[in-house]
Amino acid sequence: MAPQNPIPQGTAYTFLLPWVDKRCSEKEIHDTIESMDWGKILKIDMIFKKPIDRKSGHYKVFIHMGSLNPHHSMVFEHLDTGWELRVNHRHGYWKVRRSQWVQRSKVEFVPMAPPPLPKKLRELELERSQKFTHLFNDVEFVPMAPPPLPKKLRELELAPCPPIMESFIHVPNGSPTYSPGSPTYSPGSPTIIPESISWGDIPMESEPSSPAYDPSQSWADIV
Repeated sequence: MAPQNPIPQGTAYTFLLPWVDKRCSEKEIHDTIESMDWGKILKIDMIFKKPIDRKSGHYKVFIHMGSLNPHHSMVFEHLDTGWELRVNHRHGYWKVRRSQWVQRSKVEFVPMAPPPLPKKLRELELERSQKFTHLFNDVEFVPMAPPPLPKKLRELELAPCPPIMESFIHVPNGSPTYSPGSPTYSPGSPTIIPESISWGDIPMESEPSSPAYDPSQSWADIV
């Protein structure tokens, strides 16, 4: 659907006032231009422009003329060449130009394909793609072995696990440092005889102070 044409039907000429103070009314503009006797005014469009930077807000005014006065043809010829006129009013003056506005149909932008590469660049792209293709075709990816363990860790891995207990110190009953009522023995005794025996060979099952103590029984509950 085409946008609505803001120029009213039957317009013969359109004046443009690029800057009109925002305090001016449409009636004041109509009366001032009509007093110039340039023709019959058909419609006035006032478009407000917001302030930009230090420029204050103002109106941009289009005056559509339904007919022109042939006695002022020099005015229209002057404006048709791109020049402007000054029209005085009670607040100062307005610059008057001929409006060059033309309604344009809606333009649809169709995405375009990128332009083709020059011949030299196409040859370079083809050569580079072929080079990388051959490079990767000749490569065989072999799974890598895990890195070797450090020397210290390898020695720990190879070392045998030590036994929990290799030997006990056996103290005979006739030793002067042996005390049946105490589980502690003095290593400094000259009668200490180290032997490598198993846990089940330790001769005691009940407490040494018990009346039922028998040295020939097992000492399995020592630990």
